[in-house]
Amino acid sequence: MTRYFLKGEAQARFTQDRIDLIANLAVLCEQHQAEFVVVCGDVFDSNQVAPQTVVRAAEKLSRFPYPVFILPGNHDPLNAASVYDTDVFKGLPDHITVIRDHAIHRSAKLPGIEVVGAPWFNKQPTTDLCGQLLDSLEPVTNGVTRIVLVHGQLDSLMPDTSHPACISKTAITRALADKKLHYVALGDRHSVTDSDPSGRIWYSGTPLATDFTEIDPNKVLLVDASVGIDPRPRVEVINSGNWNFLRVQENIDTPDDLTRLSSRLSSIDNKERTSVALALTGALSLSTNAELERLIETSRDLFASLRMDELRSDLAVVPDQLEYEELALSGYARSCWEELAESAKQSNEAAEQARDALALMYRLAERGKS
Repeated sequence: MTRYFLKGEAQARFTQDRIDLIANLAVLCEQHQAEFVVVCGDVFDSNQVAPQTVVRAAEKLSRFPYPVFILPGNHDPLNAASVYDTDVFKGLPDHITVIRDHAIHRSAKLPGIEVVGAPWFNKQPTTDLCGQLLDSLEPVTNGVTRIVLVHGQLDSLMPDTSHPACISKTAITRALADKKLHYVALGDRHSVTDSDPSGRIWYSGTPLATDFTEIDPNKVLLVDASVGIDPRPRVEVINSGNWNFLRVQENIDTPDDLTRLSSRLSSIDNKERTSVALALTGALSLSTNAELERLIETSRDLFASLRMDELRSDLAVVPDQLEYEELALSGYARSCWEELAESAKQSNEAAEQARDALALMYRLAERGKS
């Protein structure tokens, strides 16, 4: 997965951590005595992912000591270019299963467990794939626990339920009542979500944070899949990742506000795996703005990325008389400053350019004094 705001070694570190996550999940399985793993879509960001990434991921999977069931999702569907049809994936051990149809999967290593899923075959399905799967299922045999893997958005969580691929929660609830399944593992939503009072319909979120919009990332779910998981399955949320994508919102008007921002950034742990988007508002003097720019410049090297979120920021740089007097400008420089200062008082595009020019003049003049 490529993040446009991660550059150079930060992007390489992010990519490597996503690969290493496979081995980390094996450690979690051992620690919590889990017997198998299900992945509900989007193992890869695209079917056009770099061959090196596919090979490295497959190599880690080949060493994974527990059964794994992988459901293709909207980013890595089973289309003509599917990453799952490459030789390297076809050569994986038998305990790594890519779900390709509605067939029920069983394993000698998992007595009493059935896994079935609704894979995506393209990026834009025109029907409820989960509903199709549920219609094809018969009630579960006594003594067996059936787990259904689905990828997509539940209609109960969507403001617009008109999309044809929207997952009908009513259909799932009916299938649960008809004993066609015991637990639905959902993918696509990148935040852990308990989607039903029964505790049988969960989004596990994403095991490694990927973006600023995720509410509760870096998690996996440990689910008790004992026979029937009745009356309610035991589901435990477990930390699995160490990347953070943070939006830092502050109002900056005074040097004290800037000190508060500096302290907040300094207090963040694991900076090399933290991406920060600054949403700053306020009206600052040229000197405070210069300090802010220095803070951003020095902090940028500490974090995986640090940038201004222009859509959420509204900073006005307002020169004051004291700053003008401190610089002791004369001649052409003084005339230029006064002209720009007058233009900066307006509320148009030229005023913004004038404020930027004043900020540049201030930095240059300060540098010349040192």
